[in-house]
This record gives sequence, structure tokens and C-alpha cells, in this order.
Amino acid sequence: MDSESPAFAAPRPASLRNLYSPPSDNWEFVPSSSPTSSAATPDHSWSTRPSKPSVFDLSPAYPSEDDLDFRSVIKPLIGAALLQFAGTAIANPFEVGKTLLQIQWVPKSGSLVSETLDTEETEEDEGELSDSSEASYFQDPSETTTFAPTPHRPRRVDEQGYVIRQSVLDRSTRPDYIIPVGPQEGVWGMIKRVGRWKTEGWLSLWKGQLTTCVIDTATASIQPLINLALIMIFQPFDPTASLPLAYTARPAPALTISITSHLITGFILSPLDLIRTRLIAQASSSADRSYTGPLDALNTIIAEEGGLYSMYFHPNLFFPTILDNSIRPLLSLSAPFVISRVLGISEESHPVAHGFAEFAYSSASLLITLPIETARRRLQVQNRGRRSFKACVETRPMPYVGVMDVIWCVLTEERSGVPKRRRRKSRSKGKEKDEDGSEQSEALDKESWFADSGVAQLYRGFGTGIWANVIVFALGLFSGPDDKPDGGWAEL
Repeated sequence: MDSESPAFAAPRPASLRNLYSPPSDNWEFVPSSSPTSSAATPDHSWSTRPSKPSVFDLSPAYPSEDDLDFRSVIKPLIGAALLQFAGTAIANPFEVGKTLLQIQWVPKSGSLVSETLDTEETEEDEGELSDSSEASYFQDPSETTTFAPTPHRPRRVDEQGYVIRQSVLDRSTRPDYIIPVGPQEGVWGMIKRVGRWKTEGWLSLWKGQLTTCVIDTATASIQPLINLALIMIFQPFDPTASLPLAYTARPAPALTISITSHLITGFILSPLDLIRTRLIAQASSSADRSYTGPLDALNTIIAEEGGLYSMYFHPNLFFPTILDNSIRPLLSLSAPFVISRVLGISEESHPVAHGFAEFAYSSASLLITLPIETARRRLQVQNRGRRSFKACVETRPMPYVGVMDVIWCVLTEERSGVPKRRRRKSRSKGKEKDEDGSEQSEALDKESWFADSGVAQLYRGFGTGIWANVIVFALGLFSGPDDKPDGGWAEL
């Protein structure tokens, strides 16, 4: 018979319902008992411990609490600090040149003494010349006379016999650590003069870099915390309070809170700003510098200038700090609000026009912030202790009494160009003699009103600020609107 016939087929069950059994939920992994199979099969197991993060990996995947490594936490912090320090090193030479230009004193006549004393001495000299001329006029021609050169006027000396310096143009009495007043070529010109001066050098362009880095890092850390705390206190129910001013429902309270947070932060860090200015302004030579570093400057100022309370609340430091840290953030933070709501220029619809408006607004803001910053820097350089502070540039011998006094004295006492040499009358017709005896024509004195005024002295660093705004404007054109920061404009 055929084996495949239906008569010999296996009987089939009537139903499959009772034959289903659910799978077990317990998973078991039984290793192979054969030693040869384990040796032949490669091990593809992965370690749960992550690899060591790089120093510059600023957002690593941190391990779990059980495998927490101290080095994996500290290395990203070190990397962020190194990046911040490198960024500060790039901009620090420009900050040094700008600060030295702001504190440099450029008198109109170059004289370090008052005009009253100069007038009295000039009248005495003219009287002596007239007496000698009259004596020679009525003298008998038959008498034998010897014409000797007129002796120079004796120079003033102090109680110890040292010659008193009377002009910033006098090379013989100028200290070696002071950079002479030269052509006002802006921040870049001051950078070259600092690098080429014998007692300074190119390394002096990085004076105060560590203090600047600490100030920038502390500002970036403290100001957002203070701003958040003020929002939680005064605007706890406003969901748009933390947004930029252009998108807030109530811009006036948000602007006030932001300015207050910057003001409190600047006031807390004002001693560090004082130390930075002193470190930049002091002479670099070991025999003439006043401080060896930031900690030595802090201890010296506390010990000799009225303590920590004076560093905060001295009138020459407190009021400039309040003005600088309130007007600067007011102009900076209100830029997006003014451009979008007052001028009606939207960043989404007109990005180029919006960027140009930000550039014009930030450049115009420099006209207000730079005089206040200049006054603050000059008041910070004034020493209130027993020892004299030796700056590497010319500073005013008489102290200022406030912000308005600084601005008034700069406008009335200083000039924008090189100081003119004081001249005395010469017997040669139509010519005068400088203090060093060289003859020059009167036509050399004809200069513009702007060069003979001190207006430009209040705006040292204006060109550097304009170039910084140009860079921000160019970066804003090549980057999208989503890549632009919310902080408005930036200033070097």
C-alpha cells in the first residue's frame, strides 16, 4: 500500500485551545558548560564606566553617584577657566592702552606749576634784563667791557636739594618710569609706546589680566543670581519677567530689575575694579612699582587708605561706581526695546536695518559712557595713603574732588595734542625761543580749536569702541537671528 494514503494519516486533535501555554516572564542566562565554546566566543561586553573627559569637554556625561570621580568634575571647570583666561588675554592689551590714555594728564602749556608763579618769574626776568640794558646804555664807551652770556635762571630745588620738575616736556627731570607724552594716536599708539618703552616692555600689556578675568567670571556668575532673586521678590507671578525686554509684558519693571542687578554686582566687585586700574597704571620696574600683585594691592590699600569701608564708600569711589554701573547697563539693556518698540524696526522682518540701528545706538552711547569712565579711572588712580603712587604715565599733580571736577579740569586745563612748549622772548626779530633754546616761528602755534581743547581727552578709546561695534554688526549680518545674543550690543 501507499504510505501517503489518507488511511494511514495521523489523527488530528479536535481543537487547539487547550494546547496554548503563555511564555514565562523569568529570563535566565545559563553560561555554556563547554570550555572550548567560551574560549572560542569573543567577549562583546561593554563597560558601564564612561571614558575620561577631556579638559576642554565643557559638557561631559558625568558618571553615576556610585562611580563619581572628582577629576571628571574638576577638569571641565579648569577648561572653562583656561578659555576665559585666554579670551581675556586677547583683549587685555587694548584695555591697558585705553586705561593709560584715560588717566594720562596732558596740560596745555606742559607746565606742572601754576600760571601765577610763571608770570611772576617772567616779570622778574624782564626786570633784570631791563636793568642790565640800562646800565650798559649809560656806561662810558671808553671803558673796557666784557660781554658775557646771560646766565640761565636758577632752577628750583626742594628742601633736600633736588631740582623740582616744572614741565612734562623736561627730559632731564622726568623719571625713567614715566612714558613721555607723545602724539595722541589712539589706543594702538599707546600700545606701541608701552611695548617700546625701556621700563615697561611688551609683557606690560598684560598687567591686571588675572584681576580682569576674575571680574568677568564673577560678574557672569553673580549678576544672573541677583537678577533671579529680584524677579522672585518683585515679579513672582509674571511669566515673561525673565525674557528679553523686547518680549516682556511689562518692560519698565523688568528694565529696573536688570539695571539694579548690574548695579549691585558692580558695587560688590568695585574693589577689584580699583585694584585692576592700579595694577595697569603702576610702573612695571621692580624699584618703582607699588604692588607686587592683586593680593598685595588689596592688603596695601586696606592698610593705608582707610580700610575696606573706604574702598566702597569713599566719595571719589562710591559715586563714580554708582554712575558707571547704572548708566552703562541702562543704555545697553534698553537698546532692543528702543529699536523694536520706539523706532519700530523688527529684527525678524528687517534684520539688516535692525543691526545698523544697534550699531548706531551703541556708538552714540559711547558719547555718554566714556567721560564717566574716564573720570572714574582718574579718581581711582589718586592715592589717598602715605606713600605716593607712581604711575607709568603723566598724572595730575593736584587731586580731583569729584566726577564733575574731573570733567571740568580736563576741558579747561588739557589739550588733545602734544603740549606746547613755553617760550621766552628773543632778541631776534619775529622769532621766539623754546625752553630748550631752539628758535621757532609764531606760525607753528596756529592750531585748530579741537586740538587746543581737552574734549578728546574725555573720549580716549572711542575709536576702539567703534571698531568693536563694527565687529558685532558684521557678526550679526553673517549669523542668523536665532544665533544672536539677547544682551544687545557689546563694548570692548
